[in-house]
Amino acid sequence: MELLMPFARGFVVNAGMIAAIGAINAFVLRQGVLRQHLLATVFFCALADTLLILVGAAGLGLLISQVDWLLKSALWAGVAFLLWYAWLTLRSDPEPEQLILSGKGDRSLRKTLLVLMGLYFINPQALVEVVVLIGSMAAQYPDDQRLAFTVGCILSSWIWFFGFGYGARRLSHLLSSRTAWLWMNRVTAMILVIVAASMARQALIV
Repeated sequence: MELLMPFARGFVVNAGMIAAIGAINAFVLRQGVLRQHLLATVFFCALADTLLILVGAAGLGLLISQVDWLLKSALWAGVAFLLWYAWLTLRSDPEPEQLILSGKGDRSLRKTLLVLMGLYFINPQALVEVVVLIGSMAAQYPDDQRLAFTVGCILSSWIWFFGFGYGARRLSHLLSSRTAWLWMNRVTAMILVIVAASMARQALIV
């Protein structure tokens, strides 16, 4: 019971953060619908989340939150990246029926992984929410309970990304028309712009 409570808290807290629609989930949704490099995408997301959680639990989260210029620089870099990716999303004009039927897309595995690296390691949403918040919460526990909390966070990430990605794949037939895909691109771009605006506002008050 002593370890179960921090484990459960870590699982629930991290699940609540990653379930919120954001830039990373929007990308996973796209990959799932297109059936494009899906295993590599969800595996990368779960692994990157694990890395950020471990870094935060190790104490870097508290350090970053106390260095204003470092956090501000990360935020503005993220704003630029998210707006650039939103523009690319609006410009893309795939043929969903062909892509879904063939299981292929217009982005290579290399480009997919580069975008994911940007979303994780340039996008400060991941830095702030995962490293800083999880790190601050993990610091409240003694060593053994901190480990249980961290394991709970990591497990929720793996369950979420594989479930979300392959769940989107099962629903791909609902978005097989070009009109539906164009709307999905617009919604994705809007989410990215909203996240960028939130980051800009946060950068101004840091």
